Amino acid sequence: MRDATAAGMLPGPRIMASGMPITTTFGHLYFCGLEVDGIDQVRVAVRRLAKSGADFIKVMATGGMMTASPNPGTPRYTQAELDALCEEARMLDKRVAAHVGSAEGIRRCVLAGVKTIEHCGWGNPDGSSGYDPKLVEVMAAKEVFVGATMPGLTRNLLRPGGQLADSERQRRLEELYRGWQSFRTMKAAGVPFTLSSDAGVRDTPFDEIHLSLKLYSLMMDASPLETISAITQEGARALGIERACGTIEPGKMADILVLDADPLQDLDNVRRVALVIREGKPVVLQGRLLL
Repeated sequence: MRDATAAGMLPGPRIMASGMPITTTFGHLYFCGLEVDGIDQVRVAVRRLAKSGADFIKVMATGGMMTASPNPGTPRYTQAELDALCEEARMLDKRVAAHVGSAEGIRRCVLAGVKTIEHCGWGNPDGSSGYDPKLVEVMAAKEVFVGATMPGLTRNLLRPGGQLADSERQRRLEELYRGWQSFRTMKAAGVPFTLSSDAGVRDTPFDEIHLSLKLYSLMMDASPLETISAITQEGARALGIERACGTIEPGKMADILVLDADPLQDLDNVRRVALVIREGKPVVLQGRLLL
């Protein structure tokens, strides 16, 4: 799909693809990942992915909630394995993105040279917070991006209707806001943030990104402009394509989303798409795909 849309064979979005995520045997998403163990296997996996055309390398540095395995947030790769993975990626001019759900996992990824940390959960195995201000300073200095994820379990709090009473909905939003204190502190310390959807997992359809934007704005005390920047300009910087995409400037690719209402007044207006332009050419007009 990436190559076909890039070649103009069919209309579609600009895609940067990692291919299969690197994971341990019985690791997170092993059922759709590349299971490898040990330093040598990790190096070979990175080389194979690069050979197959991956734009960047994705690693499951810790367990996760979608995989039935014990201790979902604990690290799965040793420091030496992650060091080897990132070293190999750098030699092949590839960035590394990591799924991370624990404080120790974050530490290992930052030390190894991971560029983007998805989810960035600071939990310890005993359920306590392992938030580390000194490590956050290193993340800011190295410009390690955090991918703030807004999946369906949180999006549900903003969906109209549903089974929650207004009072219960408000209580859960306030609880979620308190839980995001570490992210607000990280942002204030200079850690760059992007906004990601986690689309495809439970209760997270692809056409509800507006709910992710609204949640990010609420949880991060971010203005609509800051929120839109997190998903455009900062996203491009995290991927290393900011010289070509992410902002509307002379000399860039002219990938433009045109709306018929102001998203700075209401982030719901990102759904009111009038026109989609890719490299200066219209590909969607008033909801109709231009073949």
